[in-house]
Amino acid sequence: MKPAPECALCLLRWFYDKAAVGLQREQKFKLFREISKVLVENFYPNTNLGRASNTIIEQVAEFISVAAPEYKDIKAKSNKLVKDVLSRASNFVMQSKTDEERFLKAVWLATLGNVAPLAKLKKAMTFEEALNVMEGKGPLPHVIGDIFSCVQTSQRILYISDNAGEIGFDSLLISELKQMGAKVTLAVKAKPLFEDATLEDAEFFLLHNLADEVLGIKGFFVPDAMDNRLDQALKESDLVMVKGTGNYEAVEGELKGKAIIYMLKVKCGPVAHSTGTKAGEFVARLDAPT
Repeated sequence: MKPAPECALCLLRWFYDKAAVGLQREQKFKLFREISKVLVENFYPNTNLGRASNTIIEQVAEFISVAAPEYKDIKAKSNKLVKDVLSRASNFVMQSKTDEERFLKAVWLATLGNVAPLAKLKKAMTFEEALNVMEGKGPLPHVIGDIFSCVQTSQRILYISDNAGEIGFDSLLISELKQMGAKVTLAVKAKPLFEDATLEDAEFFLLHNLADEVLGIKGFFVPDAMDNRLDQALKESDLVMVKGTGNYEAVEGELKGKAIIYMLKVKCGPVAHSTGTKAGEFVARLDAPT
């Protein structure tokens, strides 16, 4: 996604708020300067926001490492909350009249699970939107395009995850993808990055047994900047499924010849404009190959 000018301010605030946890005053000034330096040197009208984010991650890695323990408990509690309702969520999906309805219900839950805020996460996520839909309440995500038919014709799917907690809802969707005959490669963060899902979170929901392969990403998924195995998985896939705002910003407009399904909560004006929705809404959108 090509950035709006205010995206630089959002990146500055996002990284600063999340990485400044537990830092002393002088360290916070250093963190601010390091993030600002990357943006001054790398932020242009054609900048890939995922690439800019990855440069920031490299520049402030020491601060991210310091902050990691602060998010461990939040992630664990978010995972447990979803684990406790996963049986009910599975029943919600299975109580469907058609294969398409069952698939769409899994898409709804995976999309509605994308609730981590842009601001620093201060406590475990509650996933009220997903819980409400299971009870027949609350608005559904906007589904744009025939995503069911797209998945039906896909043999290899690369699934880019986002956060802990919500990856439990992803497991229901990945189970549906497997039942539809697709081979699924799941991508998670290789190292802790705030509340993002790592291999540990994937294993908590037994995704290492469900997916055909689980791969680690160093930062955000930028299509032309992945390591060899991820690059190979991308080339072999005929469908890419992308969770979350950061991954949307990194992938949108960057992949040619691939079908892409984005699933996210729209959390800002520029992404709302790009997706054709409103801030605060949830969307599952198919972009056909170009």
